Amino acid sequence: MKKMIVICLSLLMLCGCSKNNMAKKEESMQQYAKDYFETFMTGVDGRDEAAITLEDFKEANEEFDKSYDLKIFENCKETSSVKITIKKGKNEISNYDYNLNCKK
Repeated sequence: MKKMIVICLSLLMLCGCSKNNMAKKEESMQQYAKDYFETFMTGVDGRDEAAITLEDFKEANEEFDKSYDLKIFENCKETSSVKITIKKGKNEISNYDYNLNCKK
């Protein structure tokens, strides 16, 4: 019986950590996407939305000396992205839609 309780508690903790880790990834993606948008995309064209990938952040680090800390995304594919919705005429982000393809 004690083993069963320990196993159940362990599973609950693992699930909670996984959800918490995903929330941290989304928070980082949002923060980086906002900076990326403001640095590289503001005023470029009249798009309503844009997708920014981990590969974009990596290239910005390499080519433009940005400092996006991508360690949290080590187990994610470079095609993982965040789609931003841009308010018309205001050049502001109104929504973030995450497409993270990560191993748990």
